Amino acid sequence: MKIDMPLIDTGFSNCFEALLANIAYWQGRDYQLMYVNEWDFKFTPLNSLGNSLDTHRDKRNAFYSYYGIKYNEYDCPDFEKLIVVFNEELKERPVAVRVDTYFCPWDKGYMKFHSNIHIYLINEFNHEKKILYCTDPFYHIKDKMISYDSFLKGYAGRYGLFEIGPDKSRDVDGRELLINILASSIDNNIFDLIRCFTRELEKTESLENELEGSQKAWNTSLYWNIAAIEKSRKRLPVLFSFVADKYSVNEIITYLDEINLISEKWEGMSELTLKMLMVKDVSPIKDRMVKKLYEISEFEESVAHQLLEILSKKGNL
Repeated sequence: MKIDMPLIDTGFSNCFEALLANIAYWQGRDYQLMYVNEWDFKFTPLNSLGNSLDTHRDKRNAFYSYYGIKYNEYDCPDFEKLIVVFNEELKERPVAVRVDTYFCPWDKGYMKFHSNIHIYLINEFNHEKKILYCTDPFYHIKDKMISYDSFLKGYAGRYGLFEIGPDKSRDVDGRELLINILASSIDNNIFDLIRCFTRELEKTESLENELEGSQKAWNTSLYWNIAAIEKSRKRLPVLFSFVADKYSVNEIITYLDEINLISEKWEGMSELTLKMLMVKDVSPIKDRMVKKLYEISEFEESVAHQLLEILSKKGNL
């Protein structure tokens, strides 16, 4: 029996985020609290600017903590064993699989470059006809038929399973979560860390060491980490507007323009980084980035303090 997977598409930043959100939607649950770790900036000076940034944002554990859906991933290069997994699991829930985008016809990397980290869902299979039915939440593709042979060309040897437990978000006050997020950002002074990174960038005269071990500028840790921060900031309006609407915190609703402006100020930073990595004279682009980053740090700090003041008011809790 085919598992019906209605899909939502709200501009997810990556395939794993889209996967979690759509599994939650399939179970009739929210997903926005998985973004509680997005407002952060981790910088420890190392041998390069890119390596000095830590952009891991834990969505998986946050998703489980609040929505009770646990995701586990397993190695399984043996396709016959994977068929056994399909036979057992697809009676109740879809199975996630990792694939190489080089062999994924609807991905932008199709027949261009290899990446083994793309993930989508298998929601039915027909062993006699040797056909799988896949649903890709990131690309909003549903019930796509794919032959065993075609699947095996791109299968990356890993699959994922979902354990569906009770929805824990009903016992959580989203307003208190936001207060904790803001207090943590202020206490850890992430805004000063943005300024520390900016000062290091300002002193940099060449980015040659950022390109070591990377044939392409877009494959450097500096580019990927700046892009990751830019994407994280785009999750903030989603989180804050969700809590504001759910708890009718009207002051936050009227303050959403400023929260949206945080993500807007980060827009284009990854593109600037890419351009800077591709030119010999980095100074003109670097100066633009430095100016923008200083402005961002001051603006984020101001918004964080204002939001904390709003949420801490007695009437809003």
